[in-house]
Amino acid sequence: MVVGNCTSGFGWESELKIVVAEKEVWRTYLKHHPNASDWRGKPCPYYEDLCIIFGKDRAAGQDAQGPEDIEDEVNKKDENDEATKKDAPESSSTQEPSERVETSSVRSGKRARISENLVKGLSEVASILGREIRAASSEISRAVGFDVELSEKRSKLNQELSVLGLTTMERHRATRKIVSEPETIDIFFSIHDAEKKEWVQALLRGDI
Repeated sequence: MVVGNCTSGFGWESELKIVVAEKEVWRTYLKHHPNASDWRGKPCPYYEDLCIIFGKDRAAGQDAQGPEDIEDEVNKKDENDEATKKDAPESSSTQEPSERVETSSVRSGKRARISENLVKGLSEVASILGREIRAASSEISRAVGFDVELSEKRSKLNQELSVLGLTTMERHRATRKIVSEPETIDIFFSIHDAEKKEWVQALLRGDI
């Protein structure tokens, strides 16, 4: 469940991993939490993990609770506190109004902390994913650009060799040898035209 201010009407869809609510509920919530608009209708596969990691006063190990138990845990504790106070001597009855206010404040404080921790966790996950996606996209772009440039050079290689005055066999051998290494292709196209024939012949002899 979403907790905090203006969260009445929210629910958690465990199969789709999304927060669900009516449009009017979302509209009211976003007035107070505009930064949450990115998460409307978007899956949050880490919700349960984040609740366990960032939740306060939570058990760990085999007795750890899932995220759906957070609110029940808070409410049950408050109910137990109320029951204890009802069993107290009558002499303490004059303090009940202030104690009820204090209990309500504690409950609200716990819910607020849970909400803040969840939002913080979601923001951190989104930030990490954003950095990873940008880095991966940059690497892919560089790789694609390199492949395109290499392909263009390979398609031009035979044309470049055909004007050097090489025999047909020399041209075929040179083509096979040059395209076998991307670095060799780059070297060939970086050499001045007047030097290319001598360079190719040296390559075929194994001198370079």
